[in-house]
Amino acid sequence: MRIVTGRVGAGVVGLELSTEAKGGVTATVTGGYFAAWWPDAPTTEERENASPRGDVKGVTAILQEGSRHSVSPEELTGRTSARLNTPATGGSARD
Repeated sequence: MRIVTGRVGAGVVGLELSTEAKGGVTATVTGGYFAAWWPDAPTTEERENASPRGDVKGVTAILQEGSRHSVSPEELTGRTSARLNTPATGGSARD
């Protein structure tokens, strides 16, 4: 499963993510935050890992007045592609 969360500007009321595994995914947006999840597809893992952006290929932000704007995952998160694809560290899993 893939999960994406983050903050959005005050005027953003919706996000649509274009993903490698699932295609279009609509994020939940509330209180300046967004969250989205979708099932991972094993057949796309190799393509996802080869992509500089991972599974999210593009994002459409829907503003309060109804306009829609394409933004890159980097613009949405404020992080570079390299940083977005850095594996998470830490956690409580034990070997």
